[in-house]
Amino acid sequence: VTALPLAAQAKLARVMEGLVGAACDYSDLELTPERTKASEYYQGKPFKNEQKGRSQFVSTDVRDGVQAFLPPMLRVLFGPERVVEFRPTNAATVDQAEQATDYVQYVFEEENAGFMRTFSVLKDGLIRRLGAFKWYWDEYSTAKTYKQYGLAQDQLEMLASEPGVELTRITPAKAPQTFDVELTYQGDGCPRVV
Repeated sequence: VTALPLAAQAKLARVMEGLVGAACDYSDLELTPERTKASEYYQGKPFKNEQKGRSQFVSTDVRDGVQAFLPPMLRVLFGPERVVEFRPTNAATVDQAEQATDYVQYVFEEENAGFMRTFSVLKDGLIRRLGAFKWYWDEYSTAKTYKQYGLAQDQLEMLASEPGVELTRITPAKAPQTFDVELTYQGDGCPRVV
């Protein structure tokens, strides 16, 4: 890939600045007032045009509608059936597909508080017409120590071949032909959902 000439880079930078400025203006001038008004409707705040001697009642239909819609939607996403599932390509990959499905579900729901984040995104989408997730790979380097008990020889060999895994202690277990293992895993990051 060749670099752009300086004049083209400057022109591209001006175009991008103009687009970013237009997007910010649109957000500030068009979307923000509408979202603020929708939030006030949800919160049941007065409209500030009330007259003395007239009814001061404010309807909470927006809040009632949002709160009625959220539980069934969350039930679809976090109910007993899996929303996202890895499918095996053949009979030999059935266990691998199930493990991948469980792992992805664990990372999203447990490590990234997926239920509460989904609740917030859905609520923002219903009230303010925009709910978004941001996901990225959080790069860091840490070493964690784990212990595994009662591993068979083939499990031990598979564990030793994993990248970033160092077996620090292997001792024979009580059951014949099994091992207790202490290992160090050098992690290089993890997925984050915010």
